Amino acid sequence: MIDGAEKILICLHDPLLTNITEYRLQLLGYDVASNRNATHLLDEITQQQPRLLILGSDISESDTTEVVTDIRIRMSAADLAIMVLSSNSSLDSVRQVFLAGADDYLFIPYDPAVLQDKVETLLAPDRVIAVRTRPRDDRRQNRRVTDRRQLDRRHGERRSAETAKKRNTIGFWKRS
Repeated sequence: MIDGAEKILICLHDPLLTNITEYRLQLLGYDVASNRNATHLLDEITQQQPRLLILGSDISESDTTEVVTDIRIRMSAADLAIMVLSSNSSLDSVRQVFLAGADDYLFIPYDPAVLQDKVETLLAPDRVIAVRTRPRDDRRQNRRVTDRRQLDRRHGERRSAETAKKRNTIGFWKRS
């Protein structure tokens, strides 16, 4: 253990991947602990007080999104960053993990330089922490924009009447 080093907790099912990741992070100067049991993960987080949790997608019988959501709900640790490692590269699974509260996602097999960049970004002291106060309504996200004024409002753009007139005379923006 290095004095003053950032604490990282690794919770992966694969022992080889755990050892490789742990060794790589120790070489970078981090204080790393590993845990292969997801049932006592909350106790381990409370006891160790890590700044970063690296969680494998296959760590428990339940879904990874449930584990991440459970950590975010039960732990009032805004300082805890969560990165999920997974071999599943489907956009839907990545989206679900981010909606559950994960801060980053890394595909297995990973490049050690990418792991280093992601860990440094997540542990940066000026990292912006987004706290969601209510669940996101997916229906609002999938709503179709039919009016140009709606699109302008959605992107926060304010345009004068003169700009709107110019837009109506330009070819592909011209309304019929």
